[in-house]
Amino acid sequence: MRNFVLILCAVLMQLSCTVSKEAAQAQHTEQVKLEKELGQAIDNRHFTIDVTYMTPMRGAPQSISGHSLTVKGDTIISQLPYFGYVTSAPYGGGDGLNFTAKITGYKQETTKKCVRLNIETRNTEDTYQYMVEIYPNGHTFISVTSRNRDQISFTGDASPN
Repeated sequence: MRNFVLILCAVLMQLSCTVSKEAAQAQHTEQVKLEKELGQAIDNRHFTIDVTYMTPMRGAPQSISGHSLTVKGDTIISQLPYFGYVTSAPYGGGDGLNFTAKITGYKQETTKKCVRLNIETRNTEDTYQYMVEIYPNGHTFISVTSRNRDQISFTGDASPN
């Protein structure tokens, strides 16, 4: 009886290792597919970043939801919250980082760790520079600098449009 239990345990451990290997291979295949699709979307300038965390220059970092940054060709759609010091704003506070505008400058650089984008744009209120780092797993870091506002940064996840 004891030998039977030992054999049964050995067979069950072997089966669990086989299932773990197959799950790991499936996960790796899915990751490679995501990296390829995301790389093509970045090269074509058609991607969206869903922002999940915000870090203002002054104040406490905050978890957020429902905000995004989208690049569609030569247009940027910024739907980001802003908390921080403003030196000059229109009456009523203005639009902050919620606007759609043409991209006036776009530079893409690939490093060993990530793809780095420098995007320049302007609207009726200010001039903005978005520094975006997109990592192979889709995680992103965004830093926004403008003339009339403190710098603010965001983290989130990128996906092809």
